[in-house]
Amino acid sequence: MFNEYSEKLGKHITPHDLRDFSCSYAINSGMSVHDIANQACHSNIHTTLLYSNLLYYLLQANYHLILFWEAGWTLGT
Repeated sequence: MFNEYSEKLGKHITPHDLRDFSCSYAINSGMSVHDIANQACHSNIHTTLLYSNLLYYLLQANYHLILFWEAGWTLGT
């Protein structure tokens, strides 16, 4: 099955790629990191965070909050 889709996409896809994508998608969709780590059978939550894009998005969001704060904006107005 993976070989068939790999050929159609022109990219080698493995079950591990699907697992990585699923975890990243779940985290970025707001699912609890602890729940995802549990489903992925990670004994250490840092393993879950390593192959997700969560840290990048959090840094980006915090950067924008700093810009808003420096501009005198608040989230309530």
